[in-house]
Amino acid sequence: MGITLAGSEHAVPTILIIDDEPAIAEVVAEVLLDEGYETLTANRGRDALDIMAEHRPDLMLLDVYMPEMSGLDLLAHIQGDAALSLIPVVVMTAGTMSELDLSRTGAAQVISKPFNVDDLIATVRTLV
Repeated sequence: MGITLAGSEHAVPTILIIDDEPAIAEVVAEVLLDEGYETLTANRGRDALDIMAEHRPDLMLLDVYMPEMSGLDLLAHIQGDAALSLIPVVVMTAGTMSELDLSRTGAAQVISKPFNVDDLIATVRTLV
């Protein structure tokens, strides 16, 4: 589901960016806005759940290391919800995750921080 722009025949994909560092979330949002995507941001896992209750993003970019509710805890919650589990999730981490770890999380892709903007855009294009 995307947000339809007035006068447009095509839905614009919506990306939910979840990162406890507001500056990172803002930079990623600006990059994706420049590419023509709609963006939503959350700085905590609980905020992300509130946003997902109202808006169904087409893709989520999720930081792993967050206080209160880690990205992996949020991902487990998402995977336990039949509707939310259909949304592809890209895990963003400054740590390392092996392909085995990735398959256990249910994430579609992992992006290492700091990330290359072109790689981020290519990943988003592939998944939406």
